[in-house]
Amino acid sequence: MVRMVFQVVLVILINQVSFAQENLSVIDSYLDKLRRDKGLVSPSQLEYKDIQGSPYLIDEFRPGSLHMKSGNTLPGEFRYDVYADRIEFRKDDQVYHIAIPDSILKLYIREATIVYLPYSEKTDIKKGYFLALYEGYYSVYEKRTKQFQKAQAPQPYQDAPIPAMFQDAAPAIYMKVGDNPALRVSNTNDIVSKCGTEAGAAQDFIKRNKTRFRDISDITELFRYINGSISR
Repeated sequence: MVRMVFQVVLVILINQVSFAQENLSVIDSYLDKLRRDKGLVSPSQLEYKDIQGSPYLIDEFRPGSLHMKSGNTLPGEFRYDVYADRIEFRKDDQVYHIAIPDSILKLYIREATIVYLPYSEKTDIKKGYFLALYEGYYSVYEKRTKQFQKAQAPQPYQDAPIPAMFQDAAPAIYMKVGDNPALRVSNTNDIVSKCGTEAGAAQDFIKRNKTRFRDISDITELFRYINGSISR
């Protein structure tokens, strides 16, 4: 497996003050300390550059804001490494990744809202990044993954080897009920079965609107309706 080996402990040391110039100075000072202590390492991009395709949701860094569970907000330039399942942060032409994802509430960038959540996989509870589609008591998320295909030697009658490459895997849809871990759903019947007292409303909406499971806008509208039906 191809991994860029680098880490940075990004800690926001702010107590009940707004994120103004003083706060930026605190972050800059802390990053400088990490650099001096060699806790902040600039990653080598060589391994990724030698692989065709992209490991990222979007290759370019995007302006955004990282909202922490502490209530603090970090503005900056970010991108999501789907393959490694980590958020990268760029400052002063150096690239780092967020080494404490449990401290993150949400990352807002132009193309997406990204959250870090516990989710159920078979009998295990894991954690990872998701694209938020709609959030409420009943929430729905999209989980992106990238597959790494190793380089292959030339086969008979082939002129060249097949290079190593990243390939998009089909996105997975997860739903979350209340504070429970997110669960993967495979079709609209799965969604209905997990809607509890709102199952009837969900089923009725799906039938009336011919909701297509693979249409993100359809699924988003379904969850908007389900959450709206709770107070009816």
